[in-house]
Amino acid sequence: MNTSTATILAAVGGVFYFIGGLTRSLLESILHGVNSIIAFGGQPATSSGASPVDSPLIIGLIVGLTVIVVSLSTFDSSRRVVRMGGGCLVIVVAVLGSFATFGGLVLGLIMTVIAGIGAITYAS
Repeated sequence: MNTSTATILAAVGGVFYFIGGLTRSLLESILHGVNSIIAFGGQPATSSGASPVDSPLIIGLIVGLTVIVVSLSTFDSSRRVVRMGGGCLVIVVAVLGSFATFGGLVLGLIMTVIAGIGAITYAS
């Protein structure tokens, strides 16, 4: 796999992680709102500050940005060690972030793992 192909795959996978975090955050906020209306007799519960519903969105943003920045900065490097390190980092971040973001809607996880493997195995 060419390094530019791996870079594009990883960057698009990072975008899917952000979308996955946003999707999970929206679903949890809808379910939290329905649950609070049922629990409090038709009156939604009010709270201030960050709620646990915000964490998938934040994790999705962090994982997505990390994958995009690492892929853009290391995959096109002429040094094999830098590409291998970037590929390993992308795979680790993608797997760890998949628990909070539906795996980047699963498509993001598949794309980033393929891109990481492509960056690791590419021989110049």
